[in-house]
Amino acid sequence: MLIRALFKFLSQIKFLAKSEVRKFLFVAVLGINFPLVGLLVFFLYEHLRFGEIYIFLTVTFSILVSTTITVLILKQLLEPLVIAKDALEIYLQKRQLITLPTDYKNEAGVLFQNVQLTLETLDKTLADKKDLVTLLSHDVRAPLAQVIGMCNLILLTEDPDEITEYCTILITEMQNQLNFLEQVVKMNRLDSMEIAFEERKQIQVSELVDRAMHTLNVQNLEKDISWVFDIQRNMVVNVNPHLFTQAIQNVISNAIKFSHAKSTITIKTRLESNKKIIEIKDEGLGFKQDESLKIFTRFTKYGKTGTKGEKSNGLGLYLTKNIVERHHGRIEAFSDGPGLGALFRFVMQD
Repeated sequence: MLIRALFKFLSQIKFLAKSEVRKFLFVAVLGINFPLVGLLVFFLYEHLRFGEIYIFLTVTFSILVSTTITVLILKQLLEPLVIAKDALEIYLQKRQLITLPTDYKNEAGVLFQNVQLTLETLDKTLADKKDLVTLLSHDVRAPLAQVIGMCNLILLTEDPDEITEYCTILITEMQNQLNFLEQVVKMNRLDSMEIAFEERKQIQVSELVDRAMHTLNVQNLEKDISWVFDIQRNMVVNVNPHLFTQAIQNVISNAIKFSHAKSTITIKTRLESNKKIIEIKDEGLGFKQDESLKIFTRFTKYGKTGTKGEKSNGLGLYLTKNIVERHHGRIEAFSDGPGLGALFRFVMQD
């Protein structure tokens, strides 16, 4: 109790309050010099003629007491290092995160914040990598096995029409896997990427939509989708054109994937205060509104199979959200429920 009281007293001294280093040095200097002060007192009052043994015992006692108090206070000052060390050891040995104290306002507080942030970031990275390995082992191994099976069928088939059909399936499957791997690569790049100002340019939203639509022609033709465009031709956003085209393309591709044949998809824009709104609405499978945030998570378990059996790898909307937020915007998802379509809204600052 005495040591904690002394430590609390030191923390109230203005020039020591916010620095563990100053406390450490102050206590060390005080502890070293306290016995010397005792000697000076004896020399000053030598006329009292204390006995030599008495002086020796008194000085020795003062040295022992001073050293003990100094060591205990220094141990108290070093406690944050011990706590941080224990947190690191527990994580390394048991992969268990410890919540570090938040009431320190000095270097110890900075240390705890940095250690906490580092451990949480490391834990998230390891979890993400584990998810990625699981995803790759599942979503790449199975299609490769299917490709081998198809190739064996082609070797056994002499009918040109069947060979064409098998080759078409192979091309489609390999294209799906190529798209999947491209998204994985983009995801890993985006995790540590910041979009520099010089990488952006003023570009019309209509041009971004045209670019996105151009790459989706085959997917669009297969379902004979009807399109309604209500896009303000003069609406301009300041973005990285390549990345933002990818974001819009991901949402439009999802709209097609989850739409029924001969249904309608609407793309419209509008100004709202100082915000620029881009909306993509379909009449497809929809979702429960309480899943609206979960569908943007990495490797989401809320992804669905498209209306023609198209697979979902749980990365497209995660990438889209990542891109939009790096442009200081946001993306929102709305649906009235399963089977009632979906609305995705980009909200960009002017």
